[in-house]
Parts: sequence; structure tokens; C-alpha cells
Amino acid sequence: MKKRTYSFQLALSKSEIADYFDLRQQIFCEEQGLFQGDDRDSIDHRSYPIVAIAHTLDQPDQVVGVVRIYEEMSRLWYGGRLGVHP
Repeated sequence: MKKRTYSFQLALSKSEIADYFDLRQQIFCEEQGLFQGDDRDSIDHRSYPIVAIAHTLDQPDQVVGVVRIYEEMSRLWYGGRLGVHP
């Protein structure tokens, strides 16, 4: 079995953000059928996207987990759209 490690970080680059939204679409639209075509909403404009990245030797890094966090009011934070790759 190949050794796999993980890192967790804010999605900052264009490719990380694209992978973040792609995985959300796979989870919440295709797999769970909760939304038609796209799961984005107004909260995305004020949230911080966080990704879990799998690192495996001889393979490109892959976004395998997503969650968004946002501050509803001062010091009151929520998380949402939490999901993982199968």
C-alpha cells in the first residue's frame, strides 16, 4: 500500500478553489442529489473554503475533503458543506 499523507489549508489558488467547488458539486449534486447542477449560495461569498489534500508518492496531490467556515457575527463561526471524496 502506498503511503499517503494529508494536509489541510485554505483554498487560495485558482486550481484549489476550482477543485474545492468541483468536489462539492460531486458530493452534494451528483452523489446526494441535494441540489440541481450547483450547490453554491450567498454564503460562499463570505466564507473561507478549506480543503484536505491527499499526498501520495508518484501521484499528483488531490483535494479529497472540503468544508467552508464563516463568521455569522463577531466570534460566532459556522461550518458547512462538509464532505469527503469516496
